[in-house]
Parts: sequence; C-alpha cells; structure tokens
Amino acid sequence: METDYIKDLLEVAKYKSFNKASEVMNISTPAIRKRITAIENELNQKIFVRNSKGAFLTKEGRLILEKLKLVYEKIESIKVYESNINGNTIRLGILPSFYPINIKEIQNSDCYNFQILINDNTISLIDALKDKKIDVAIGDITNLRIDDFYTEELYDEDYFVIYSKERGELNNSDINISAEQIYVQTPPCDTLRFIKSNFKNTREHLVYNNYFETILANVATNKGITLLPYSYLDKINLKLNYTRLENHVRKVGLISSSKSLNSRVHDILNNLTKTTTSSQYMN
Repeated sequence: METDYIKDLLEVAKYKSFNKASEVMNISTPAIRKRITAIENELNQKIFVRNSKGAFLTKEGRLILEKLKLVYEKIESIKVYESNINGNTIRLGILPSFYPINIKEIQNSDCYNFQILINDNTISLIDALKDKKIDVAIGDITNLRIDDFYTEELYDEDYFVIYSKERGELNNSDINISAEQIYVQTPPCDTLRFIKSNFKNTREHLVYNNYFETILANVATNKGITLLPYSYLDKINLKLNYTRLENHVRKVGLISSSKSLNSRVHDILNNLTKTTTSSQYMN
C-alpha cells in the first residue's frame, strides 16, 4: 500500500469530502476516489459511505483509519530520520526567544542539518506546518489543541510584568492587570493569546503596536505595562523594571504531525544542549 494513498484517506476522512481532499492534495477527484477504492479492495473492507452530503467513515473505517494513521506517522518519521542521516535537512520553525540553545548553535551544528525558519508567533509557525513549509515547529503550546498535530513539551517559563522604573519597585499585589493599559504586538501574538486566556476585562485596555521596541518605549515612559516570558528579559532596557507574574507560565514545545518526529527532534535538541553545556564548561 502506497503511503500517498494513506495520506489521501486521511484527508478524505478529515474533510468528509473527496472534492475537498483532492484540492488539498492537488490531484483529481477521480484519482483520489480510485486510490481509496484500491485501499478498500486491498483490505476487503468498506471504509467510506458516499452520499450527496459527502464521504463518511464506516465503523470498520474508523478502526482502519486509526491504525493507518499510526503507520503513516511512523513512515514519515523514518523518512525524516533517514534524510538527516543522509545529509538532508530537517525544516525547523522556531520562535526567536527559544532557549537554552542559541539558534545559531542549531544552525551551525556539525552533527545535524537544520533549515531554520524564524517567526515571532506560534500561529504563523502552525500555518507553515499546514502549508508543509516546515517539518516541525517550536512554539508556545500552552492550552494548544490543533487537529492532526501533536505537541511535546520542552520546557516552561515564567511570565513577567514589565513596567516603568518611574513606578519604583512593584510586586504582584501592586499591579492590577485588568485595570492597566497593556501594550502588545499586533495579532497574531502569543502574549496576546496568553492575556486573553488568563485575564478577563482587558480588551478595552489593550494597545496594539507592530514593533516590539515601540512597545518597550511606551512602557518606559509610564504609559502602561506589557507582559513578557522569561526568555525576553534580556531585551529589557535600563528604564524598565519587571516582576514575576505568579502562577502563570507558558509551555514551549514541539509541534508536528507525528509523535515520533517530535521525539526524534527532542532527542537531537537534548544532545545539542549537552554539547553546548560541555563546551561552555571547558571554555
């Protein structure tokens, strides 16, 4: 059974439509129907019921789908693994704030060949995954649920409230997030998603700006506050203070269409972390 045929089956099941699946897979509808029929004949099972409203999985079809999905993921993971061994690239989408490994260290690794796509928000990385521009993404996976994609946590990090030094030294009890004017980057933005998920009645207090430096400049002149994860604190200038936001963290992790691919990349990053730590120690 061809893996392309399995992918066709997954897409028909996802969209409940041969026409839509054929558009996504960029093949003709008769061709995708022929492939699905070939799978049904090979397995001697009726997988889909076709009618004027679409294509729907039978009881047997649902069981077959679950098993073939696992097979497909395993095969795709093996392809990526073999590509890595043979000197080809793993296309990795990544947030610019990713740590503990410097992005340049990933790019310059002699053992693993990565092609890096950097984007400042997770939604754009997911779009790149859907468009097959990357194989795996590293982004904010806090409360993230996406059909046909799997996540694996790498680490979590605290959120911090950033405010002007004109306000002196503050702690959590001194700041009412819901009453503050909050500067955030224009959507899509991971911090904005965090704010909307955790703090009610903040919409009317949000001030959007396209540029991170402009946001910090406005906060420095005491026009409001912003919220940032730990990995952004090295960008804070001398006119700003910050305090840890208690009981709020974000989870950073891997996102791809394959659990085994996530595990493989996780192992690679762990090896790079050990190598980097060892090198820094020797220096």
